[in-house]
Amino acid sequence: MAKQTIERTDYEDDLLARLYDAEYDAFDGDVAYYTERLAPGPVLELACGSGRLAVRLAADGRRVVGIDCSEAMIRRARTRRTHNVRWKVGDMRNFALEETFANIVVAFSGLGFLQSEADRRACLVCCRRHLRAGGLLVLDLINPAAALATGELPGERTVVDPQTGAVFHKSTAVAAEAEQIRIRYTWRSQAVTLVQMLTLQRLGAPRVEAELEGCGFYLLDRHGDYRANPPTDRAPRLILLAAPFA
Repeated sequence: MAKQTIERTDYEDDLLARLYDAEYDAFDGDVAYYTERLAPGPVLELACGSGRLAVRLAADGRRVVGIDCSEAMIRRARTRRTHNVRWKVGDMRNFALEETFANIVVAFSGLGFLQSEADRRACLVCCRRHLRAGGLLVLDLINPAAALATGELPGERTVVDPQTGAVFHKSTAVAAEAEQIRIRYTWRSQAVTLVQMLTLQRLGAPRVEAELEGCGFYLLDRHGDYRANPPTDRAPRLILLAAPFA
């Protein structure tokens, strides 16, 4: 029997959601950053994926709502046995909830997957509408100055499908351009090859800060990693903390 090949440009696939969860669920390097800085009160996480961060914030005693556009990711998130988290399939550019939040988080480069300024501004306008006075907005982006160079990343990762036990070997290829990064992930098992193509915008601080101000936010602070070090050209992340104008 010929090996099946599945191609995706998003996360709308149950196998892909399981593999993503298997690879990243153990990562907790950013958790303390959020738990030490978020304001008291509920949290809205946009682009929450399979719920890695949301469940840890809930374990810290917070009530959390997680939104993601991928039904497969939300289905995966709903398999978690956790309290104080509500999952919702939705578009981060256009959502309407019947509550406001003390914190809104867009973790793990989520804002960078919005391909245009208009899309990002639509997202930020929704955030402004759902954030309480004195609340906190956190945007975690890849640092464009330290973004990956073009080429095949060395080595492969082994990822095990938690449902079937199938072993997948994952390779990554990157094409870094002036304004964006194109990433090709390939997972190979004995039975199937899964290929995912993603495009991530390279967003610098001046651009995002201008978009924040245009949508009713002012900058509180910026960091270059999850230890809250200052941003530099070599820092891995660009983390912006903002609050709404009164």
